[in-house]
Amino acid sequence: MTEHTIEREIVSAIVERLGLEIDPVDVDLDAPIFSSLAEGTEHEESSLNLDSIDILEVVLALNATFDVELPDDQPEVFTSVRTIADYVRAHRVDAA
Repeated sequence: MTEHTIEREIVSAIVERLGLEIDPVDVDLDAPIFSSLAEGTEHEESSLNLDSIDILEVVLALNATFDVELPDDQPEVFTSVRTIADYVRAHRVDAA
């Protein structure tokens, strides 16, 4: 699986799980995923625009998709799609 593929799979899993009406290809992989962090920045239109309530669903979707335990108590992991992908790469069961 290529680096780019993991990021796009993360976006697709989040969009599907949360029922977001957004085209996954329009998501900036480096944009903050939370609307509170993207608001008023150049990333506002290309962010997933999630709120803190969405994080549990995101964790469940990604745990199932990538067979990895994402920490819901480490907010830095959820800065952007890219930071989530970095965590997934480092902690996947099949990464060893």
